[in-house]
Amino acid sequence: MSWDVFIMRFPPEAGAVDEIAGDWEPPSLGSGREVRVVLAEVLPGIEFSPGGWGDYEGLGFSVSTPVNEADDAPVAGVSLFIHGGSEAAVHAALAVADALKARAFDTGSGDFLTADSAQSAFDAWRAYRDRALGQVGGDPGGDPGEEIRLRAGAPGAVDHCQGRRRTDGAAAAISIDRIPTP
Repeated sequence: MSWDVFIMRFPPEAGAVDEIAGDWEPPSLGSGREVRVVLAEVLPGIEFSPGGWGDYEGLGFSVSTPVNEADDAPVAGVSLFIHGGSEAAVHAALAVADALKARAFDTGSGDFLTADSAQSAFDAWRAYRDRALGQVGGDPGGDPGEEIRLRAGAPGAVDHCQGRRRTDGAAAAISIDRIPTP
């Protein structure tokens, strides 16, 4: 489960997404090459696959970001899929937005992130994640590499999530299945 943040050069006067004109066209953040260079400066050690998927491991959090536009193609927006519980993730998301001269949007709350609001948005996401995973406050315990299984019942279905505990204590999902129940 990730905290999903979208980076784009949203109009600075917009206080909410619904205040953006329907015919608005987002300005480019730069070319694919330029955006990947900025991400590498802000997230030192980020590794990009040949397809443009970037993976970064920070202290207590990780970021995955698809920047699969060609080197010379314009990039309108960048998605950050953030895993883990470290508050450093908040600073990373805001630093990426600042470096791209853009704004960060929390897809879970539907709000723009600012220096004043980002921490509370992240805290709300962590609380939601912990409830969804059946955890109460932080790391549920266990050893790195230990198999994790989660079953969360919904009317008419059972959801299964299976993964392995990462060395930073976060659960890395491997598979999610929805199995109808009688």
